[in-house]
Amino acid sequence: MKIVIIGSEGQLGSELVDTFQSCNNTVIGLSHKEINIEDNQSVKNGIASIKPDMVINCAAYVLVDKAEVEPLKAFEINGIGSLNIAKICNEIKSSYTYISTDYVFPGNKKSAYLETDNPDPINVYGVSKLIGENLARQACNNTLIVRVSSLFGKAGSKRKGGNFIEAIIAKAKSNEKIQVVNDTYISPTYTQDAANVISNLINKKEFGIVHVTNSNSQKCTWYSLAQKVLDLCDLQTPIEPVSSNSYKSAAPRPKNSSLSNRKAKKLTNLPIPDWEDAVKRYLNKTNHLK
Repeated sequence: MKIVIIGSEGQLGSELVDTFQSCNNTVIGLSHKEINIEDNQSVKNGIASIKPDMVINCAAYVLVDKAEVEPLKAFEINGIGSLNIAKICNEIKSSYTYISTDYVFPGNKKSAYLETDNPDPINVYGVSKLIGENLARQACNNTLIVRVSSLFGKAGSKRKGGNFIEAIIAKAKSNEKIQVVNDTYISPTYTQDAANVISNLINKKEFGIVHVTNSNSQKCTWYSLAQKVLDLCDLQTPIEPVSSNSYKSAAPRPKNSSLSNRKAKKLTNLPIPDWEDAVKRYLNKTNHLK
């Protein structure tokens, strides 16, 4: 299979490159240096000549608070960018995978969100990603929408300066005061596990919407995740649980953005690990465990 991965240097994109290459696929990674997804001509020039079987779009505007003050940029990248890719995919008869987010949901549900739940984002970033989903499905017949949540991986998020786990470890080792929100629920997801599930879905030619996260047998907050990291690393730094109201931010966050991976398990028949196991494997791979 010939696969183009846009955003190939990012946290999930780089993991997808490794995963597909390990299965002897032909993988062409495109970073922002090679393709500008907001520019339709750049997208055509970057993809049409390759004629891939699949294009995976990991490129995204991910600065949630900044999106509130520059919404046009978020819509251009997450919305128009997705449309440009979907159109050329449909034209050359390639399939399209759009990586979306848990933030398309409002956060007022008490249990994990299903693919059948109606999205209703409460911030600009979430709206821009939902627009990207809808434009992708409208413009390309063979589209897979993959919603992910609270990613952590070896590459880190370049625009966010790493990932949450590394930030917590760094603060603990420098003896900084650590306060972490304990009233918003998430689905921490290891990029290695996400990439394995996504590759399986693509190999099986699955389309539609699928939530791809680590299993969440118990509800998890950012505080729960931070405490698990410190415990596994045997770091004794105190950590204080706080309310999300303690942090002033431009963009409102969903109180619950956890995603059910029930559909992903059924489609792939994979034993997707729980988030605690995923965190331990990540820490081991990044040499944080003693």
